[in-house]
Amino acid sequence: MTNKELILDSLVSGGDYGECETQIKEYFDCSKVQIRIEEIRELIQEMLNEGLICANETWKNEHGETPYVMTDKGKEIFSKIEN
Repeated sequence: MTNKELILDSLVSGGDYGECETQIKEYFDCSKVQIRIEEIRELIQEMLNEGLICANETWKNEHGETPYVMTDKGKEIFSKIEN
């Protein structure tokens, strides 16, 4: 899986609420993939620009981070990865 695919995979576990940068980083760590938080931020920005994810502005975590969720386009791409 690419790093973007791993981000989409991490968002699946967040459901409708999504996952914040901290949770995405933890997902990478659990997957034994070394990545810096700055790289995750860059990937998130690219994925926002590509319309794969969007921010869930309804809440923030204890670190003040806004979570991200998959858009319909992101879900469509992720469904192809799973198969």
